[in-house]
Parts: sequence; C-alpha cells; structure tokens
Amino acid sequence: MKITRRQFIKGTAVVGVGMALPLKFGVRQAMAAANSPQLTKWFQPIRGLTALGDPNGIPVLTGTADPVFPNTMFYQVTASEFQDQLHPALGPTRLWGYLDTTNPLPRHLGGVILANRGTAARIRFTNMLPTPHLIPVDITVPGANQAQNRIAVHLHGGFIPWITDGGPFDWWTPSGVSGLSFLNGPGGVLDNIPGTPMLPGQADYFYGNDQSTRLMWYHDHAHGITLSLIHI
Repeated sequence: MKITRRQFIKGTAVVGVGMALPLKFGVRQAMAAANSPQLTKWFQPIRGLTALGDPNGIPVLTGTADPVFPNTMFYQVTASEFQDQLHPALGPTRLWGYLDTTNPLPRHLGGVILANRGTAARIRFTNMLPTPHLIPVDITVPGANQAQNRIAVHLHGGFIPWITDGGPFDWWTPSGVSGLSFLNGPGGVLDNIPGTPMLPGQADYFYGNDQSTRLMWYHDHAHGITLSLIHI
C-alpha cells in the first residue's frame, strides 16, 4: 500500500506522542519507531577515507588541473543507482548517490572532495539516475509531478556564484530536460572546455573555496522532489 507524505507525517506525529508517554511514567527506555531491535547497534567503526588508508572507506574524488580556469581542480561525478551494505546483518541496499566518474567505487557517503582554501573546484555532474523513483512519490506536492530522476546540486554552506548554487529550479534530467533557472548545462557559460563539451544530462558547478576551514556537503535540491543524495 502506498502512503502519501501527509499520511506519513500524520502517522509519525501520533507515534511520537505515544513514545513520549512512557517517559512521563518512569519507563527508562524508549525506541524510535523506525529503529530495528534485531540489528546490533553502535558496534561498527565509522568509515574512514580511502585516501587515508581505509580500503572500505568513503572514496575521495580524483581531480585533475582544470584546462580553462587557473588554480582550479576539475572533478567528474556521476549520480546513479548502486548497492552498498549498510549493516553486516543486512544484504546489499539499493541506493541513489554520487560516484567518481573516473573511478566508480559505490559507497554510501561517497564522493568526498579534499580542497585547500583558494584552490577552486569545477565539478562536472552527470545524471544517470533511472526512473521511477526508489520510493513512492507524492505528486500532490507542488512541483513533484515531473521527472522523478531530476536533480539540482546545492553546496550547503558554500560561498559560490549564483549560477552554480543549485537552486530548486536548476534541475536537469538524464535526457537533458531542465528547469527554468538551469544555466550551467550544455551551451552555458561553463561549457567551455575545448574538446570536451558537456552532453545532455550533464552540468558544471564552480566552487571558489575562498572560505575558512569547514565541512560542507553537496546534496540534491530539486524543486518538489529533493532526493537523499547527501555526500561530503
């Protein structure tokens, strides 16, 4: 049975109230409804980085010198479907996420960029997500009645040019259909690498990295259907 977002919110609100009641009457333990008591918790080490010697860790993107912009590293990232094991007691889980296009290693939370302040990054994202969506989509949400595999990449906490901010209408699909403010795809101002033009389904993002040391993360931001493609 499919469930809409409104039904989900309504149901979880009731569950939340129910879980809070035992605490009031002195019960020492409560459990979120989504947690599974059959899975042993908190015994796995947190994944490290492949670049720091963890062979099963989170991949670090491989960059090359950008052929156009000075003092800039060029990265290539693919948004696609893959499988990863999220718990030793579980089988592989089907996920949508980011992979290094030049060295695809499927890992949840994959695609880390290690950048120095003042060294910019250009990222060419290729959308290869399948359709339909992994989970049921509530098309009554404004903007959700369009392609279910469209994406728009937003760098959370980034001080970057507006054209690559990844606003909600900066979305595009694998076939090249795009939103109203999509200006960083094929034929745009960033489509300027000689001999390597952008193709339908691709978009370039430019991040200046002129900020103090911090952890930032890029994620999907498409209007009406923001996906759980959270990485960095």
